[in-house]
Amino acid sequence: MNVPKPVSDKPSSSGAWYSAYPIPAVAPTTIPTYTFSSPTLEAQVFTHSSFVPPFTSFNTSPPADNSSLTWLGHPLAQTLCSLHLTTYFPTLSTQAITDLRAALTSKPLHAHLCRLLNLHKNLHTSTPDKVLTSEKVLADLFEAYLAALSRDLGLNRFHDLYAWYHSLLTPFVHAYHNLYAQHSVAPPPRNGRQELAPYTSRLMEYAAKNKLEPPKFEFESNGQQGTDIQWRCCVVLDGRVVSRGIAGSKIEAKHCASKEAIKAIPAAAEGDGGTAAAAVRRKKKEVFRARARGTPRMQGPQQQQQQVQALGPPPPLPPPLPPMSMPIPMPMPMPMPMPMPYANAPGTT
Repeated sequence: MNVPKPVSDKPSSSGAWYSAYPIPAVAPTTIPTYTFSSPTLEAQVFTHSSFVPPFTSFNTSPPADNSSLTWLGHPLAQTLCSLHLTTYFPTLSTQAITDLRAALTSKPLHAHLCRLLNLHKNLHTSTPDKVLTSEKVLADLFEAYLAALSRDLGLNRFHDLYAWYHSLLTPFVHAYHNLYAQHSVAPPPRNGRQELAPYTSRLMEYAAKNKLEPPKFEFESNGQQGTDIQWRCCVVLDGRVVSRGIAGSKIEAKHCASKEAIKAIPAAAEGDGGTAAAAVRRKKKEVFRARARGTPRMQGPQQQQQQVQALGPPPPLPPPLPPMSMPIPMPMPMPMPMPMPYANAPGTT
């Protein structure tokens, strides 16, 4: 087996680095097939949780769906992929192997492998139009199929399960290895969320200074899940839509829409300094403060000096009050009352 040269150990800047690339257009030379020895296990693999079987009798229990097999299949796929990667690339760092494993066990690739094996054609569901178009459902079906293979073969034939998975995944391992090498040497993307966050704050300040209602942000997704989801945000300011933004998360879409709104509003885009609106507001503040002080508005140092000269010197202070000649009489103390004798006291009649 020819072991390819390892890629750079530089970690990826994002856990979903593979989302920037399409799924490689590769396939194994021969599609591996398998025949189950247990018909009950095979029926469980291809039964979706939405499937409602036709009524036969009250004593018949509904068939088990593949949800429990899906729960078992995802960590099993990670284990098999880890063994595969460490065999092919023994000198890679744990970060690089983790990034490659995340791509090789992602939902989009598992859904692609499900179509490659034509597993979706045997899936029993009551809503095929909705279920068979979902990437998550197809990925779960592949993981359930992998778990059913492991259960049907048993632990004694784990090497047969690994050989089946190895023949299916090897072309994608090499393809993603090359993509990761290109991704590692490329400059890491800058954190757009931190760069765009000030635009949302500036938009809020603009609405507050112009006595407008706070901007409203309306969100709408493309209906996808995982790394394929895209959010569109519309900024509604003063009762009208002023901008839109699209990103992979709600927060980033909000900041992108705020940036476009700042560009669409000239006064907010230029900032407060140096704009005509800001100058008018400053003049109004000066007039209001001057009226509150009861003095006309000052235009400069010369006008202030002329007003001081027109007012003249301040009036002299009044003379202090003369000291009091008569002393203040002190109040006389009140005499203490004499106690009254008791009626039966000695010496009283």
